[in-house]
Amino acid sequence: MNAFINYVIEANLGLLFFAAIYGIVFRSEHTFSVKRLYLLAAISISLIFPLFHFDLRASTEFVPSIGQIVPTYWLPEIVITPNGTSSPGAASIPAWSVIEWVYGGMVLVLTLVFVFQLTNILGLYFRSKKYSWKQCLVCESPENKPTFSFFRFIFIGQVGKLTPQEKEDILLHESVHVHNFHSLDILFVTIVGILFWFNPIVRFYKSALFQLHEFEADAVAIENKDVDAYCGLLSKLTLDAVGYPLAHHFNNSLTIKRINMMKTMKQKIQTWKLIAIVATVPVFFFVVACRDQVVQETDGDYLSSLSMEQMPTKVRSALESLQKLYPKSEFIVVEQTLEGNKTLTELWKRKDIGMVSFIRDTTGDSEKTIERRFTIVEITDRKLRRASLPKNEKDLFNQVDESAAPVLGIDMLYTRISQVLQYPPEARLKGIQGTVQIEFIVGTDGKISDVQIARSVDEYLDAEAIRVVLQVGNEWEPAIHQGQVVRQKFMMPIVFSLDPIK
Repeated sequence: MNAFINYVIEANLGLLFFAAIYGIVFRSEHTFSVKRLYLLAAISISLIFPLFHFDLRASTEFVPSIGQIVPTYWLPEIVITPNGTSSPGAASIPAWSVIEWVYGGMVLVLTLVFVFQLTNILGLYFRSKKYSWKQCLVCESPENKPTFSFFRFIFIGQVGKLTPQEKEDILLHESVHVHNFHSLDILFVTIVGILFWFNPIVRFYKSALFQLHEFEADAVAIENKDVDAYCGLLSKLTLDAVGYPLAHHFNNSLTIKRINMMKTMKQKIQTWKLIAIVATVPVFFFVVACRDQVVQETDGDYLSSLSMEQMPTKVRSALESLQKLYPKSEFIVVEQTLEGNKTLTELWKRKDIGMVSFIRDTTGDSEKTIERRFTIVEITDRKLRRASLPKNEKDLFNQVDESAAPVLGIDMLYTRISQVLQYPPEARLKGIQGTVQIEFIVGTDGKISDVQIARSVDEYLDAEAIRVVLQVGNEWEPAIHQGQVVRQKFMMPIVFSLDPIK
């Protein structure tokens, strides 16, 4: 999951970065083809560069990581009742899980809207009168429909109200969209907009490309023509384009801008601006490729270990012998199949790999023998590994490679807190209830520090919450990040409720 979060964050940072450069450099330029190329390259680079990553430790000193400012690691709630009993609340849904569901739901809805828009265009095609014109397929309709193009199709609405010359001007204009493949641009940025629906910068890219497409088409359409007459046609054909947002409209809300553009003298883009644009690309690549914005997960989800029942007798015996020799270690058994090799590839990236054993097992008779290969990988004890790693007392992290954990386990910690924590009588008599949020840091020595109230309800409730956390929650296994033992910040919600637990 974190790999995808990294990608989304870095891609959107790229879109924002290049949009800012566009606004600074290209604001007053009329070289439409260069501006269009820049926007398409900016989107492509923003999508591609986050796929590359290099471990440049020096860069982490000045390239910030969003992983250090994302929401603090939240523990489950603890519910306290007036009669002195308490119990751990249900584990709260992780923030990233909620974000994942919301993101996926919006992508699904926008995809359905996108399909609906395509079917609208398809329906208009079947209802129109069609004929060929200069490698384009013209679809004319007497209905009150917009005039636009989509790939090689040119749709003309209210055709009975147009003179032959006006129709010729429209066809010339829309043919520029067709021959320059402008619909591909819009389709591309629309799909990006679905994936990154939460980023308003994507709408800027789509709007800017729409403008450039119309400016390019207008520039061709007015060659050797009366500009005033053409501008009059634009004003005359101000039709409603709602319902076909994927298409290029001969007439839309850009009418005034297009008229002003055609009456403005054009000039070539200055060389220094092109040099500045080229220079920004390696800067962005360095920023996104040398720093994960949210650290990668190493929680073992990918560890596809075989069960005892799936192992041949020879492999099972070898595993049992290793477990007796190294009782504090964990062992992963992987068969060397296509999927198993993927698991092994991930395992080799870990820094806590110990012993590795390779075992072959053959079954069958002399006529047909089947050979299976297995790998047993030792994952060393976490405490021993932590003791051998350097400590980083400087940085504080919210999200890490391996999260800090209570020595006795989270369930036992909550049981101990439940046994000690009491509902303050002063607050109970006043009818005060609510959720106190305790923030604390687990240090490299496994001790908690900087315990403070992140969200206060009442001074008595606050004091009781802090007292209990300091009394029973002070033994942790510290966090590990990038091969170092580091400090990690946590948030613990404690619910004081006057309602009995059901």
